Amino acid sequence: MPAIEPRPPVERFLVIADIDPQDSPVDALAGWLDTHNPASVLLSFQSDDPVTIGDALTPLQAIIQDRDIACLLEGDPNLADALGCDGVQVTLDAEQEKTSTGQTIKNIRQQVGDDLILGVACGPSRHAGMLAAEQGADYVVFGPTHGEAADLALAELAWWQVMMEPPCVADYATTPDAIEALYQAGADFVMIKPTR
Repeated sequence: MPAIEPRPPVERFLVIADIDPQDSPVDALAGWLDTHNPASVLLSFQSDDPVTIGDALTPLQAIIQDRDIACLLEGDPNLADALGCDGVQVTLDAEQEKTSTGQTIKNIRQQVGDDLILGVACGPSRHAGMLAAEQGADYVVFGPTHGEAADLALAELAWWQVMMEPPCVADYATTPDAIEALYQAGADFVMIKPTR
């Protein structure tokens, strides 16, 4: 019987959410990257305007990508591609089998091609995760990992690690112990938020 290869160490996935374009965290970003040493950074903005997002994202993106860290945008695949992001993350509704943009994961994969990282937030739904993986997601996110849905999300992480190929991400940890626990549960990456 072949030996089971050990899993690589857990990677951190820094999430900077609800960025106010008028108060962008450019000055704080380098410090957050030093503190957390993430493999990737996911950015989301309060504005829906593509020009406003582009203006706010560009200086953040430069700092992130200059360190060879993947810069992902939440929500809009076309905009992520147009702005030169490394990837995009969307949320999948398992019942509708579509994202908040009204597209299927398969449509988005075809639209952005193979060069852009495509992440899919699946809530605590195994069905959504399987659907996302089948249609071309590069990683799936299970969560929340606290509160009423925590046990279900942790079960999905464990199941995914054994049964499925794409990496899985745990949706939020706040302490080193919590990060380790989510890794032990099956997460390849663990989302963290910087302290602002």
